[in-house]
Amino acid sequence: MRTTPRPNGKYVTLRQAEKEYALPYHRLYRWVERGQLPRLSRNISGCSIYIKRSDLDAFLESNTDEVCRS
Repeated sequence: MRTTPRPNGKYVTLRQAEKEYALPYHRLYRWVERGQLPRLSRNISGCSIYIKRSDLDAFLESNTDEVCRS
């Protein structure tokens, strides 16, 4: 699924995940809003949503059907 090598770091914004995992931003955002993917925090301006890479990897592995459908 990933199109580029993953940089070091435990956390990733949805925009970074969009590029690294080749998934649409709206799909990632929808998973966070539904509570399917845990949100870590927002930055001070409230624009970026951070998630754990390990949470995203685990979610994608256990939900391959939903990833393909959504």
